[in-house]
Amino acid sequence: MAKIYIAGKVKGLPKDQVAKKFEIAAKTIKDAGHEPVNPFEHIDELNQSLISNGELPLSDDDTQQRNEILKICLDLLTECDHIYLLHDWQDSSGATFEKQVADAFNIPVYGTN
Repeated sequence: MAKIYIAGKVKGLPKDQVAKKFEIAAKTIKDAGHEPVNPFEHIDELNQSLISNGELPLSDDDTQQRNEILKICLDLLTECDHIYLLHDWQDSSGATFEKQVADAFNIPVYGTN
């Protein structure tokens, strides 16, 4: 079973739309017998934990916090066997960078929507 990181556009889209497309990709990966790694879900859980501890959540709108989010995502990515690119990955500077990192680490593309 391979661990497969999901990459796609997040910034500027409604949270429910992003959650849905990442969930669909995770189900596709799971149905194929692999372990999906959903960075959107991971960051959302981290933010819920921060909020429950009385802290502010990480925000895409703040450059420093966006860089922190990207570092967390890159850590997740480099632990994976493959990257799964959503149909809109090229519209995202973050997902484009994740693809470049995957290429640098020889992490192959699993598939695209």
